[in-house]
Amino acid sequence: MAIVGTDRGTGSNNASGLTFNLNPGGNFSSGLGGMAVLCLAVDNAHVGGLPFTTFTVTDDLGNTWTRRASSLENSGGGAYTGVEGAIFTTSQDGGTLTTSTVITVSFDTAP
Repeated sequence: MAIVGTDRGTGSNNASGLTFNLNPGGNFSSGLGGMAVLCLAVDNAHVGGLPFTTFTVTDDLGNTWTRRASSLENSGGGAYTGVEGAIFTTSQDGGTLTTSTVITVSFDTAP
C-alpha cells in the first residue's frame, strides 16, 4: 500500500504574535487514512535561542494535533538567530478539515 499525499495549501504569516490562524486551501478526506499533516517553520524568537516551550496546534473542530517532530537550528546562540521547525499531524478525530476550519498555531514567545 502506497502513501499518497495531496497538497491542501501553503501560506505564510509575517506578523509577530503568540498565535496565528490559518485555513486549509482544500477540503480533506475523512475516515481511515484521513491523516492531515501540518509543517511549520518559524523564527526562533525564544530567549537565548532555546526551543519554544509552547508550540502547539489546535483547531475549531476539536481535533487532536500531535507534534511528531521538531528541530531547532540556531547558528548564533541568541533569540532571532535561527529557525525552529515542526511537523504536526491529526487523524481528524473531532471532524473533517475543510476550507472553513480555523487552525491555530500557538507559541510561548512571539516569533
